[in-house]
Amino acid sequence: FRSGFAAAPQAPREPVFDGKRLSLWLDEYQKSIPKPEYEGDPKMRARAEEAVRKVGTNALPWLLQELSSKEATRGDELPTNFYSGKAIGRRWLAATAFEILSPTARNATPTLIRLLDDKQTSYTAATALGGIGVESIPVLIQALTNTHACARESAARVLGLFGAKAQSAVP
Repeated sequence: FRSGFAAAPQAPREPVFDGKRLSLWLDEYQKSIPKPEYEGDPKMRARAEEAVRKVGTNALPWLLQELSSKEATRGDELPTNFYSGKAIGRRWLAATAFEILSPTARNATPTLIRLLDDKQTSYTAATALGGIGVESIPVLIQALTNTHACARESAARVLGLFGAKAQSAVP
């Protein structure tokens, strides 16, 4: 007996470590970073980094889903809340995890390359690639020839953050 319908693919669940969702760990990590008006909290940051590393690459499906989130738009225009909407907040939290996971997140590279082609997800995808580390430099250099201006600009901005390590991008 065959059923007449297929099960819908299930969205990845947000990972949990030590009873706390990954997004909460990432939020603590961001809050712990020193700012001009705040010294930061190294202990909170270390705990959050450890939690993200313990979840490890098991977090990639959920992180990539978060990096894919977009604000509602009409047609091809950018949303009015492009810089402050809920989706951009979710994408930035996810991009933070790539900085913590560094090269262990390299398997996400093909999906991140695809996310470069979208105006909304381009910069956070490039930032996530940068978080993976110097091994992403060739991928970001390749993106400088992408047909989408958003991908080229995002790649150039992130390559600039590498400084002299991205010298091969200069030509």
